[in-house]
Amino acid sequence: YLGPLSSDGVRAELGRSAAVIAASTWHDVLPTSILEALAGGRPVLATDLGGMPYLVGDAGWIVPPTVDGLAEGLARASLEAKGLADAARRRYVEHFHPDRLTARLIQIYDEVLS
Repeated sequence: YLGPLSSDGVRAELGRSAAVIAASTWHDVLPTSILEALAGGRPVLATDLGGMPYLVGDAGWIVPPTVDGLAEGLARASLEAKGLADAARRRYVEHFHPDRLTARLIQIYDEVLS
């Protein structure tokens, strides 16, 4: 546990990591840590709760929030993380980049107003 980090500190630690673990047991709808990992080109090992499976998509591993699920996911992540780095960054750019989200929001408003 590194404690609270600044934005620069988070980016530095992401740069040193192979993958990010989001081992929540809570149904989090939009964990910022997953978006930060994807933006940094890091695949994510996440539990199958809330919005985490949608956020991770094909850029990581989704497991049950159990000891066995996380152990299996960690084993896979240790072998496959390097190969998913490009997919992680691509997922962020294609789905969650602010320019992409803004364009989609404007499109929705246009559809509603038409």
